Amino acid sequence: KQWYQRRVRGIPLILVGALGGCSGKFLQNTEESIRLGTAVMSKGEFLQISFVTKASLLVSSILSLIKIDVIPLSIPQGLVFSAVILVSVNLAMALAGLPDPFHPITNATWRVCSIAAKRSPKED
Repeated sequence: KQWYQRRVRGIPLILVGALGGCSGKFLQNTEESIRLGTAVMSKGEFLQISFVTKASLLVSSILSLIKIDVIPLSIPQGLVFSAVILVSVNLAMALAGLPDPFHPITNATWRVCSIAAKRSPKED
């Protein structure tokens, strides 16, 4: 029971951390729709997830796992670890022209979601 309570406690930490890190991307679409007077649903952050949102989710996941004692590091060590990962990924993307490293994960997630959405519940 204690294991389950620790994992459930980490979910809100991950969500709040990810929303805090990428809130500008969510507000940008809202600002554009207010300024233009129309809502463009094809440009939403949930439909086309940006690198910033994916990185925020990764960093908040790492720090949440540290906070609930799954990863045996201190919070400052976790921040340094996350910063080193993000800086090296950004440098590799900028200097070597590498694509988004989260792209394969995004493709797999969308495939699973599309397969789950196509299945209809069986009628009894």
